[in-house]
Order: sequence, then structure tokens, then C-alpha cells
Amino acid sequence: MDWREIVNGGFLIRAEVTVWREIVNVGFLIRLEVADWREIVNVGFLIRAEVTVWRAIVNGGFVIRAEVTDWRAIVNVGFLIRAEVTVWREIVNVGFVIRVEATVWREIVNAGFLIGAEVTVWREIVNGGFFIRVEVADWREIVNGGFLIRAEVTVWREIVNGGFVIRAEVTVWREIVNGGFLIRAEVTDLRAIVNVGFLIRAEVTDWREIVNGGFVIRAEVTDWRAIVNGGFLIRAEAVV
Repeated sequence: MDWREIVNGGFLIRAEVTVWREIVNVGFLIRLEVADWREIVNVGFLIRAEVTVWRAIVNGGFVIRAEVTDWRAIVNVGFLIRAEVTVWREIVNVGFVIRVEATVWREIVNAGFLIGAEVTVWREIVNGGFFIRVEVADWREIVNGGFLIRAEVTVWREIVNGGFVIRAEVTVWREIVNGGFLIRAEVTDLRAIVNVGFLIRAEVTDWREIVNGGFVIRAEVTDWRAIVNGGFLIRAEAVV
């Protein structure tokens, strides 16, 4: 067969396709009959959606029972549930937006929940995930993209970008926990390895963009290049 970045980063279940380009990149694709899409279902579910012209709309997340006409990077990577909007720009980028009545926000709810929050001026604070009971003074891109729960840090730069960080004692990381879980992992030098996804009980030495954006569970590999980018890799024997 000949696929190019199709199942990159997630499930592909019962899909009959002809020409796709980066469509199922990092996420589910369930029972879809399409002809020509471009970066539509990039990173996430697309369930029971009847669309005509979208551009990076369902990029990276759910779109459930949504009737839209022209959005631009609105539902980029996240849920959009029962939201009536007119003009948003990168607001619901990567995350939930639940019953929010806003007028002018700029990258506030970028990539995650915003629940019961009364804010005036935030800049990339709740970028990419939950913001729960956190007392901070000066952070820059710290809680970018995910949970930050009971973490004592001093200087991080793009560490918790895009996912959980639970009980992690680190000193100097650069784009390591970008976008996903890091649970009980002992690493020395990783560069964009655990970018956006789980890393559970994995013993690696030299990977480059392998675990980018998804699970890696009990995988013994030697030389892969952007194979497990953004999704599950479970008991897979591949030849590159």
C-alpha cells in the first residue's frame, strides 16, 4: 500500500479513502467517506460531521454536532460543545470551550479548559489545558498545553507545554514534556521526544521525533523517523 503521513499519530479505523494529505495526523478517523480534505481531521476526532469548506478547523480535537460555514483555526485541537460564536481567532485552539460568553480574547483559551474563570488580561497562561488552583507570579509559556498539578518548579521553558506533568523532578529540559504525559520516566538527553504524548516504561537511547504526540507502549525500535508521530504505537512490527 502507499500512505503518506495518513495514520501519522493515531487510529485509523474502517476508513475508505482515495487521496488524503496529512488528514488523520494524530487522532481518530472513524467511518469517514471523504474526497479531498486538507489538514481537516489533523489531530483528533471527527464524528458525524457534515461540512463543505473547512480550513484547519477540526485540527486536533473533537467536533460534535457542529454546523458551521466559515471558521479559521477555531476548533484547532479540542472540543467545541454547544458554542455559538461569530468571530473568534485562535480562541478555542486546542481544548475545551464550555459555555463561555466572551467578546475579545487573544490566545486565552488556547489549547485547554477554561472553566469558571474571570480574567482580564492573560497572555498564553492557560495555553493548552487545565489551570487548576495555581498561584503564580511570573510564568511564560509554562502551563502551555495541559495540566499543572502540584508541581514545584523554579525555571522551566516550554516544559509543561501541552500535557500532564505529574510528580516530575527535573532540572533542565527543552521541549521534552511538550504536549503530553511524562510518568515515571528516567531520561538523560531527549530532544522533542516526548512531544505531545505518553511515555510509559520506555527505555530509549537515541530517538528523533519518534514519540512525538502520542503513546509509546512496550515498543522496541531501532531506527524510525516520525513514525509514531502523534498517536498510539502498540505492538507494531514495521520496516522502514
